[in-house]
This record gives sequence, C-alpha cells and structure tokens, in this order.
Amino acid sequence: MREESENASVGELLLAAYDGFYEADVRAQDFGTGERLHHSEIHLLQAVADAPGASVTAVARELGITRGAVSQTLARLEEKGMVQPEGARVRGASRQLALTGLGQVAVRNHRAHHASYDLLAESLLCDANDHERAFLVGFLARLVRTLAEEGRCAKSDVRAVAACTERGALNASSQR
Repeated sequence: MREESENASVGELLLAAYDGFYEADVRAQDFGTGERLHHSEIHLLQAVADAPGASVTAVARELGITRGAVSQTLARLEEKGMVQPEGARVRGASRQLALTGLGQVAVRNHRAHHASYDLLAESLLCDANDHERAFLVGFLARLVRTLAEEGRCAKSDVRAVAACTERGALNASSQR
C-alpha cells in the first residue's frame, strides 16, 4: 500500500509544509518573557539584535519594510519593555535601537525556536547522503529565489537562504 505522501504532488506537499509552518509562526508567542510577541515583533527584535546600534532606517531597509512600519512596531515593543532608543536623536538622523534584557531573552528563545526546526530537519534527514542533502538544499534555495523574483516572498527570505547556504547547510551532514 502506498503512503499518502506518495500520492501527493511536490507542490501540494510544499504547500502543506508551508501551511504548517505558517500556522505555527503566525500565532503570537511568549518566548519566555511573559509578553506575547507577534511574528513582525519578534523578527524586528531579531533584526535589532543582529545589527546592534542600527537605526530605524537601517532596520527597515534590512527587513524590506517601511520606516513607518518599523516605528509602529518599535512603539509596541517599547511598551512591552523589549527595546529602547539609545542615545540622543541627532537632527536628520534616526535614533539607534537597543534591546532590553527582556528583548534579549525573547531573541535568545526565538533563536532556540528556530534551532528546533533545524533539529527536526536533521532527524528527518539522518539517513540522507551528502548528494541527497545537497539536492534538497539546492532545490529549496532555487524555490525561494524564484518565488522572490515573482514577488511571492520577501527579499529578506532570499538573503536568509544565501546566509544558510554560505554557512554550510550543504555540509550539515559532516556535523552528524
């Protein structure tokens, strides 16, 4: 008897996986702070953590969103005690941003959340050889790039794919 996954198309399986990730990701989560953070909020915190001292303009550019969207999200995060402006505002320049201790906890737990996906993927790929892993990583990278070119995913997703492949996702099997 054939498994259900053998009867589904690759596209259907990708959509099912996407739906599962989306449903899990779209819900506001606590990340160990006592404050529920939405997807946009935790990813903005992550961007601030990844570029200490960055301005609103720099964060907006990195995330591919408007400065207004960053400012609105930062206002919510400041109310939640996750981020604070750093230093005095200089005329004509955006204020720099810094995470509070609570923001650092949220980012650390968010990274652990993402690492759990890495562990899941590793467990599912434990029997795959280097060629099979390289094929899968290449396929997924091409998929994200193609979707971005068609305007169906964010440019930041393409940067994330590039970062993953550069830091050795293709060589992940050597870490087993």
